[in-house]
Amino acid sequence: MCSPTLAVMGVGMAISMMGSMQQADAQKKAGQAQNDALQYQAAVDRNNAIIRQQDGDAAFETGQQKAAERGIKTAADRARFLAAGAGQGQAVGVDGSIDQVAGDISEIGRMDQLSLAYEGARDKRNFETQAQNLRSSSTLKLFEGENAELQGNAKAQGTLISAVGSATQTVASKWSAFKK
Repeated sequence: MCSPTLAVMGVGMAISMMGSMQQADAQKKAGQAQNDALQYQAAVDRNNAIIRQQDGDAAFETGQQKAAERGIKTAADRARFLAAGAGQGQAVGVDGSIDQVAGDISEIGRMDQLSLAYEGARDKRNFETQAQNLRSSSTLKLFEGENAELQGNAKAQGTLISAVGSATQTVASKWSAFKK
């Protein structure tokens, strides 16, 4: 039969071990929860990167479309100017002043076209940079999540090892006192 002191000591050690096991489980779950949260944030970043990429494609296409529209408007403006001059009896197509002005209209329109196309390309590059930053952030969050889960597991293992060591030390000290 076992003495009441040994029984109380055994119950105390069992309660202590149960507490340590619960603490270890909580540490493990906290690491998993942090990993889950970071996985979610990484998925959001990946989705936002896709949206930024689409925004960039749309910005580029809009720039190209505006440039093409400007080209059509420039051609119409030039033709209207030449028709007005010809209607007033000016010589068209003989390198006169009316042709020089018409050439200037074309050049200014071409510069506007290039500017609009450049703006679309610049906006696309900016959106692509944002998309790449979001993809990088997503990857970093995946690594952080994995690390958080590993840390939770390591803390849980440390807690259990510490509890076993503490229980062993308690048993040894009580056994030593009992043997005397």
